[in-house]
Amino acid sequence: MGAIAAVCILLAGCYSSQTTQSGYAPKTHAVQKHAEAVDALKSDRLKDALAAIDEAVSEDPEYADAALTRALILLHAERLDEAAAAYDGVCKKWPDRAEAHALAGIMHEKTGKAEAAKAAYGAAKTAYDRRITAGDRTPDTQLSRALAVYMLDGRSAGLVEINKIIGEYPDYGPAQEVKTKIMENNRAFLLEWMERPGK
Repeated sequence: MGAIAAVCILLAGCYSSQTTQSGYAPKTHAVQKHAEAVDALKSDRLKDALAAIDEAVSEDPEYADAALTRALILLHAERLDEAAAAYDGVCKKWPDRAEAHALAGIMHEKTGKAEAAKAAYGAAKTAYDRRITAGDRTPDTQLSRALAVYMLDGRSAGLVEINKIIGEYPDYGPAQEVKTKIMENNRAFLLEWMERPGK
């Protein structure tokens, strides 16, 4: 279970590097409250998580990681309408945040909105493509993209992408574990892991 959790760190946006993307540095207090919110979410203390993340977002509205984590907390709290609105806001304000699109897809899939989910997974794939083209070819980014491809296009397409990663990084454990789940076509398992906060 722990190996796949590494993938979810990126998708959940809990520890992504907003600073390196734009030179932006979030306010110190917002970073502290964001960390508290992530810890509370990992412990399933959703009320505490939401209070902390609301403070982080209020302190620094330009802090994309906090806005994305807020949407994730609302999703875990099953406040799906609010989560949808939060994801829409993140995707509109930060369209290159691939993980936001991926998690929006999960939210739409959970609520039976297949076309909206497909559009979100497509946007995630496109955003990951842009990130990779810009030079981010880390195995984590490539694996996140492969998961978006699987969610969008299904088992066969997902396996093609996973096999490319394993060919390039044969010792990369998370890709091996994800491949097993894709081979089983265990979509429910992968959806659950994609929406978990970083471990």
